[in-house]
Amino acid sequence: MSSPSQPDKPGTRRWSFLKRKRFWLLTGIVIYTLVGFFAVPAVVKTQLVTQTDQQLHRTAQVEAVEFNPYALSLSIQGFDLADTDGVSLIRFEKLAVNFQLSSLFRWAWTFAEIRLESPEIFYERFADGDSRLDRLISELAATEPEPDPDGEEDKGPGGLPRLLIHSLAINQGQAALIDRQPGSPVELALGPIDIAVEQLNTLPDRSGQQRVAIQLPGGGKLSWQGTLDIAPFTSSGELLLHNLQLQALTPYLASQLAIEDFTAAVSSSLTYQIGINPQGRFTAQIEPLNLSIDGITLTGLTPSTELLAIPRVQLEGGSIHFPEQRVAIPVSYTHLTLPTKRIV
Repeated sequence: MSSPSQPDKPGTRRWSFLKRKRFWLLTGIVIYTLVGFFAVPAVVKTQLVTQTDQQLHRTAQVEAVEFNPYALSLSIQGFDLADTDGVSLIRFEKLAVNFQLSSLFRWAWTFAEIRLESPEIFYERFADGDSRLDRLISELAATEPEPDPDGEEDKGPGGLPRLLIHSLAINQGQAALIDRQPGSPVELALGPIDIAVEQLNTLPDRSGQQRVAIQLPGGGKLSWQGTLDIAPFTSSGELLLHNLQLQALTPYLASQLAIEDFTAAVSSSLTYQIGINPQGRFTAQIEPLNLSIDGITLTGLTPSTELLAIPRVQLEGGSIHFPEQRVAIPVSYTHLTLPTKRIV
C-alpha cells in the first residue's frame, strides 16, 4: 500500500519556482523595464553633460531625458549648449527620436521619426574673421578618433552609412547671426524655420519628399519643395524666394566704397533638376527661371547723394542648362526691363 504524498516544504517550492522559465522571463522583463525607463535616461543625461565638457570644453544643460524601451523612443528636453563665455550657441525645447527594429532586416539604421522642436542657433563672426563655430569645430576635430577601416562595409554608396529616416521635422526654428567683420556689425534674425522631410535615406534608388520654409528679415520668405535622392544624387523641385531685403549688405559695401545706404528687394521662382550622372559629372536644368529686383537705390558720398535708383529689374522665362556634352552655360530670357529712374 503506497504511502500518502508528503506536502512540499516551503523552501522546496521556492527553489522549484526559481528553476521555472517563467520566473526568469518575468525577471528579465522587470530588469529591462527598470533599466529602460530609469537607468538609460540617467546615463544619457549624464553623458551629454560630461562629454560636452570633456570633448568640447563647453557647458551643456539638459532638463529631462525620457526613454521608452518598448517603443524604442528617446526624448531630450530643454537642451542648452553654452560657449566658453556663457553665450548660448544651440538650444532646443525637445528632440524626439523613434528607432525601429526593422534596422536588423534592412541592414540600415532606420528611424520612424526624428523631430526637433523650437531649436535656436546663434552664429557670431568676430572682427578678425574668427567665429564661434570655427572654435567649436576645432575643439571637435581635436578629439575626433581615427576612422575605422573595418566599418566601411556598413556604409552605403559613396561611403555614407546606410540610413533611413521615415519622417524628419524641424519645427519653429530660429537663427540669429552677428557679423562683426564689417565696420558696422551686421545682425540678422531668421525664423520661424520649418523643415519637413519624408523618406530621407542613403539607400540606392529610394526617393524622398522634402519641404523647407524659412521666414527672412523684413517680411521675406524662402520656400522649397521637391525630391532628393542621395544614392545616386539627384534632386528636382521648385524654389520660391519672396521679398528678400538686401539692405543688410550696406556695411559690406561701405567697407569698400563711399556708400551710405543700399536697398533692394529680390524675388525669384524656379523649377530645377540636378544630379550626378554615372560618369560622376554634375548636370543641371533650371527652367523656367523668373527673377525680379525691386526698389534698387544707392546713396553715398558727401553730401549724401542718390547715386542710383531703379524701380525694377526683371527676368522672365529664363533657363540655365549644364549639358553633359558642353562646357558653355546657355542662358536665355524672354523679357528683360531696366526702367532707370536716375543715374548720376
